[in-house]
Amino acid sequence: MESMLGIFCPMLEIIGKAHSVSSGLFEIQQLRPDLIFLDIAMRDGTGFELLEKCKERNFATIFVTAYDQYAIKALRMNAMDYLMKPVDPDELCAAVERVKNKPLPEYNHLLSAYANNQFTKIGVPNSKGVTYLEINNIVRLESSNNYTYIHTKGQKAILVSRTIKSFESLLPADKFVRCHQRHIINLDLVLSLERTDGTHILMGDGTVVPISRANKTHMDNLLSKRFPTL
Repeated sequence: MESMLGIFCPMLEIIGKAHSVSSGLFEIQQLRPDLIFLDIAMRDGTGFELLEKCKERNFATIFVTAYDQYAIKALRMNAMDYLMKPVDPDELCAAVERVKNKPLPEYNHLLSAYANNQFTKIGVPNSKGVTYLEINNIVRLESSNNYTYIHTKGQKAILVSRTIKSFESLLPADKFVRCHQRHIINLDLVLSLERTDGTHILMGDGTVVPISRANKTHMDNLLSKRFPTL
């Protein structure tokens, strides 16, 4: 992105870079930019969380995102600009030009629209571009330090260079729940609850996922409300 801006938008002065919500917030507070390019999925959260933490949002934002058209509609409704990965130079120039001629957006409306929007897919970056995954096909997610394995129906697990926390913030909270420090499961694909040698969940792909002691009561309540038991 920095190289593309230098080539296609030389009128812009790049005054800072950040790779996380925490470092991004620090840079914004210190440098007070006029425009930021913001990813949605970040290592320690989301771009939306970053905007929520900004007390003064007196800057324009161009989202750089791998999300499908359902997410894009939420952004467009609030007069936000966006770029789909991989970024097209012509679209980059057009987005910068539009920002120059727009009033600053109402971010609270954007955040509300995002929270209420029902996405059917998420975009996952890979070495060749972006893979779009149907949310309903995601069985579970498993943390591996700063990486996450995404397990989907009938397919090989995908390894993504994002923390599991970033997915916890993005996936629908009424469907996906973090039952363990290392695991997020799709409640719709739970087969059974087992209480042998601890508490575990049997998932639709045949795997057994542990429930941490801290989450045991919460999971019991969620499952009993979602699936009436005789």
